[in-house]
Amino acid sequence: MQLRSMFTGYNYINFKMLVSISGFISGQMIQLLYEKII
Repeated sequence: MQLRSMFTGYNYINFKMLVSISGFISGQMIQLLYEKII
């Protein structure tokens, strides 16, 4: 049970990192598009 909770915690951290990285990339893309429009 201890190992399983550690594994789910690790997956949760990886998921949060993926979400923040994808959010950052999409933010950069939106900024580039916004600059091209203006």
